[in-house]
Amino acid sequence: MKKSNLNETSLSRRDVLRGAFAVGCGLLLPLAVFSSPAVAAEAAAIKKVSKKSVQYQDHAKGEQKCSGCANFIAGSNTCQRVKGRVNPDGGCILWMKKV
Repeated sequence: MKKSNLNETSLSRRDVLRGAFAVGCGLLLPLAVFSSPAVAAEAAAIKKVSKKSVQYQDHAKGEQKCSGCANFIAGSNTCQRVKGRVNPDGGCILWMKKV
C-alpha cells in the first residue's frame, strides 16, 4: 500500500488566509480608486438634466420650492439633479420634500 503525501500537497491555513486576503484586496482596490470625490462629482454632473426637461421655473407654484427640496444645495444655489444655478423660490417636476 502506497502512503499518501497529503501533508505535502495541502495548503496551510495561513496560505489560504493569505490568498483570500490578496483576492479581497484585489477586488476592493478598484472600488477605492474609482470612488474618489472627484470621480463622484464627475458622475453626478453627468446625471444632471436640463432645466427645460424638468419644466423648471424661477417662481414655483405653491409650497414646492427648490429651497424645500431634498436635491437643493443651499450653499451654491444648485441642484443635485438639474444643471446650472437655481432660484431657491423656483421649482420643477423633480421636487422631493426634505426630510
